[in-house]
Amino acid sequence: MAIRLFVKEDISPLKEILLATRMVRNEEIEVAVELMEIVVEEPHQLDYIMFTSVDESGTVQGYYC
Repeated sequence: MAIRLFVKEDISPLKEILLATRMVRNEEIEVAVELMEIVVEEPHQLDYIMFTSVDESGTVQGYYC
């Protein structure tokens, strides 16, 4: 697995992963997605830094905030 900087295209697969785990409430998923959007829409903000974990084929596996 590789870790790279978070990009906008990661939001959808990460939301799917969060929904599939059934370990996170919907409200928490909404907050997570909101933070993801902040990271991509405000690249100069310093409050949140995100990285994405991808497998050998580039498929998103998770993220770190």
